[in-house]
Amino acid sequence: MEITKEEAQRIVWEDTSDFKMIESNVTDTTRWSVYYEGICQHIETGKYYFIDWLQGATEMQDESPFEYHVGPVKLQEAIQKEVIVKKWVSPDKE
Repeated sequence: MEITKEEAQRIVWEDTSDFKMIESNVTDTTRWSVYYEGICQHIETGKYYFIDWLQGATEMQDESPFEYHVGPVKLQEAIQKEVIVKKWVSPDKE
C-alpha cells in the first residue's frame, strides 16, 4: 500500500481515523536521529502494515517523521505469528 507522507505523519501522530497505530519500537539510534518501526491497522480493510520512520533525537534536532521523505510512503503488509525464541540465561535465573 502506498500513502502520502502527510498521511504517514498522521498515522505516527495518531491523528487519523483511517489507521490505528498498534505498537511502535525504537530500532536504532544515531547522534541525530531515532529510528522507529511500527505496526498500524488500516481500519477500512482490517489489514496490518509495517511503518518505519525517523525523527530528531533531541529537541535541538527539529526533524519530524517523514519530513525529508520524497515520494509516496510504502507500507508493507504485516501478519501476527507466534514465534518461539531461545535465549541464554544464567542457571540461577531459570
